[in-house]
Amino acid sequence: MDTNFISLMVKCPYCNQSLMDYSKLIRGKPSIKLHVKAGDNEGILNLCSLYGCYERESEIDLIEGEITDLLCPYCYKNLKCKTICDICEAPIIDIRLETGGKLHICSRVDCKKRNVIWEDIYEDLTRYFKLHDY
Repeated sequence: MDTNFISLMVKCPYCNQSLMDYSKLIRGKPSIKLHVKAGDNEGILNLCSLYGCYERESEIDLIEGEITDLLCPYCYKNLKCKTICDICEAPIIDIRLETGGKLHICSRVDCKKRNVIWEDIYEDLTRYFKLHDY
């Protein structure tokens, strides 16, 4: 178990459904479940929910450097936002934290760009710490 990593709980910014997959654990934590489209292929992609972990499990083959479409597995809305990755210039995926704030990840396979954006840092962190009994 990774004790130095924080597990992020996320939801769809459109339908507010939880994107946490408790049936597919990665590193002992629920994964983030997304619908992925890459070229002519599509399926389920599970991302590690531990911030700083880049492990994933996918039903389809993902090619390094390929830009994917990541969608909510419930409402099928594309999660791309207008922000572009400052590392590789691919579209950024916008996912909401269940406690407030956003998780941004790059849509390019194997790009390591990830960041958490707090909208109201005091309120969002207070909710997060209460949820995790800090």
